[in-house]
Amino acid sequence: MSRHKPWKVIASTPVYRFDPWLAVERQKVELSDGRIVDDYHRITLQDFAGIVAQSEDGRAGPRLPDAARRRARSGRDAARCRQA
Repeated sequence: MSRHKPWKVIASTPVYRFDPWLAVERQKVELSDGRIVDDYHRITLQDFAGIVAQSEDGRAGPRLPDAARRRARSGRDAARCRQA
């Protein structure tokens, strides 16, 4: 038997819904120790599978051509571009 009681949902407000795939709710919950969290977000998704391709040298994700990598490094996407 668990020492923790389940959380209690005090209030729930729908934030976004894209049936049947995704639902986001903002909840006010009471934790098992009595604390109140008034900005808890619950995300509900359908079952899904994720696939990540991996190259023979162990890299995962897309490989940008050299010109695209240079443009990304010089622009706003620099933080997302990694040197291969």
